[in-house]
Amino acid sequence: MSSDKNYNPKNLLSLLSKTHKFLKNMDQQDAYELYVLLMDSLIESAMKKDDKKDRNLTVGNIFGFICLARLECLECKKVSWNKDFNLSLTVSLTKQKVCKWKAP
Repeated sequence: MSSDKNYNPKNLLSLLSKTHKFLKNMDQQDAYELYVLLMDSLIESAMKKDDKKDRNLTVGNIFGFICLARLECLECKKVSWNKDFNLSLTVSLTKQKVCKWKAP
């Protein structure tokens, strides 16, 4: 897309509101909700395709990842692993005091 053209997000909202009726009321949604809706729509679209070649390039294969969780018993030292497939990762951020740095 060239820099002299702008994209109107109303087109995307209109398209998504066809399958997600709650978007029609124009309430404010956050970026994560939009991301989830886009991923769901892409997954549904990929599942409808008849071409097995295209199914191999599904949203999960492109955007998904597996989180491995390791759990170790402190008494017997037995270790177990859990694999979870995800399309997003939530990270908690904390506010830290910012130091004012001055160049020498």
